[in-house]
Amino acid sequence: MGKVPNGRMGGEIKMNPKTKKYISVLTISAAAVLILTTAYSQKTSSLFNLTTRINTAGDDYAPSITRDGSTAVFNSQMPGEKSHNIFICKNKNGLWGDPYPIFAINSDANDETPFISADGRTIIFSSDRPGGVSSSATSDGRKRITFDLYISRLVSGKWTEPELLKGRVNTYMNERAPGLSADGETLYFTRWPYNNPARAKIYSAKLDGGEFKDVKELPASINSGNYEIGFRPSYKSGRYYFASRRPGGSGGWDIYYTTKSGNNFTNPVNAGKEINTSYDDMYYSESEKNTILSSNKAGGYGKFDLYSSIPSAGVSVPVIKEAAQNRQSVLNITAIDKTDGKVLKNSLFRITLMGEREKESVSLRRIEIKTGYKGSFILYPKDDADSIVIEPLSKGYQNCPVKVNISPGETMNIKLYVKKKSGKDTKNGDCIDAVIKNPLVKGGDEKPVQPFLKTVYFKFNSHDVPLEYIPGIHRLVELMRNDPELTIIISGYTDPAGPAEVNDRLSMKRAQSVARLIRSLDIPESRITVEWFGETRASSGKSGPRYYYLDRKAELLLQK
Repeated sequence: MGKVPNGRMGGEIKMNPKTKKYISVLTISAAAVLILTTAYSQKTSSLFNLTTRINTAGDDYAPSITRDGSTAVFNSQMPGEKSHNIFICKNKNGLWGDPYPIFAINSDANDETPFISADGRTIIFSSDRPGGVSSSATSDGRKRITFDLYISRLVSGKWTEPELLKGRVNTYMNERAPGLSADGETLYFTRWPYNNPARAKIYSAKLDGGEFKDVKELPASINSGNYEIGFRPSYKSGRYYFASRRPGGSGGWDIYYTTKSGNNFTNPVNAGKEINTSYDDMYYSESEKNTILSSNKAGGYGKFDLYSSIPSAGVSVPVIKEAAQNRQSVLNITAIDKTDGKVLKNSLFRITLMGEREKESVSLRRIEIKTGYKGSFILYPKDDADSIVIEPLSKGYQNCPVKVNISPGETMNIKLYVKKKSGKDTKNGDCIDAVIKNPLVKGGDEKPVQPFLKTVYFKFNSHDVPLEYIPGIHRLVELMRNDPELTIIISGYTDPAGPAEVNDRLSMKRAQSVARLIRSLDIPESRITVEWFGETRASSGKSGPRYYYLDRKAELLLQK
């Protein structure tokens, strides 16, 4: 819940054949349709993108803010990380500073949708960690994992070990997205059955003797049956904000507000274009001084980004103008057996991200990740990390770490040459080496790996760019901003179904739609070439009844 489903699209983006740079082609799925007609600015109305100081190439999501606006919490998952973790950041001198993980709260499981109390001394969050309320197994014996609500308190400057929320809130269903009334006496949360978020409803529970009891559904005017979630109080206006996909909005999830009147709530009102876009806008929190929101709107750095009425430290102009200065670090890592030169497929590694805190290098985050069938994996470290420690965990390679320094904002190709340890080995010795090559170095003999660009698929008979493909196109735009000499060719196709004349026109409109989106993100028309081929180069593979399919092996050539 809260993540946009993937979708499909049909078109190829490529470059002039003379190029010596290569990246593979953009894939994005289609479950939603979107028509973009206007240019996007990073600062829409009163909300600033919090840039790479806080946002990553993954999900930065579900923020909550204290009454005085000095502290915010949110959950984040970067590409390559196995689970979501909860972060906290402070507002200093009117600017958001660096976020830090709350180690006392985070686990190896998913820790998500945190809510911080008005006074900043309590965090309630959702987690699927072991020890929660378990639901029954499926018919084939598989265990059903659901989320429960946990609570942690700030005592003597430290967050306590999270406990299951006491009372009658947690069940065998999913309990997510908690929120507390300003007085802390009423809990609001979203609940839905296992694997069925379409049946999500917002509930309330009253604090009684240290437990939350008297669980009730909010009225039908709020629970409209359209994925309602994230019921949060405003400390400024007395309103309650929540997200819904009900008809009549701007598109996707929109933010709505209601006001409590006695024991009832007023009919919800759309928060309007000051907040909502044609994308998914969720988890709006309003303090006495500032606001914060998560959205996957155009112009972001990844999937969901955080936006606020105050910028992050050091940012005073729209991110669309600063993209070259705030590039995302990308680490393309390939593991190779040092003895026989074969790539290590499905091999497990522990990654520890290191950074400087109080002039001392400390561990910031730790993840475990497996290589794929090509022996590789990809990391997108946030800018608080200045190095990583890589340690093989697969049998025969344990206790053999190597440290690699990160070049901020750069794409780095890292080859790990790992030696199997024999039974006689008593020292790590030279059991692992890291060879680093920056693929953008002139004269380099390696092709850079850009996994976010693949084939794009449209919905049947449509030329509207599906919502889920937007982040991948944004990454292409980011690449073009960082390399002003780069130009692209966008090729449109269809499958053989339907008249050839109609398919030719449709393939043209598809290519033009993608080009229009790229131009709207401040890429000059002179750097974009559009071509279309109708059904003449469609894939020979099977196609479903509702989607056009394209050749998945096409390559995007980057022309200098």
